[in-house]
Amino acid sequence: MNLLGCYGQLAFIVTRMLEVARAGEWDQLPALDAQCTAAARQLQVLGSPELSAWEWALVRSLGSRIRVERDALNALLRPQFTALVRRVQTLEEAR
Repeated sequence: MNLLGCYGQLAFIVTRMLEVARAGEWDQLPALDAQCTAAARQLQVLGSPELSAWEWALVRSLGSRIRVERDALNALLRPQFTALVRRVQTLEEAR
């Protein structure tokens, strides 16, 4: 897969993760996270190939979209994670 394809795939996965989190379908996130990790690894393998100015503009646009959606996803996950940590602490204190 080429660089643009990888960025497109990563953007699609992050968008899907955000949709899943907004719907509260938390059980789907681990598989999507694994796909996200695989796409990110593929990007590392590809490095920085020769691209036209138009292609680099598209890469920057996709990267910006990924960052915005990643931040929105983190905002949804953070309260869930905090609640989980509190539950674990409560269970440990009850022992």
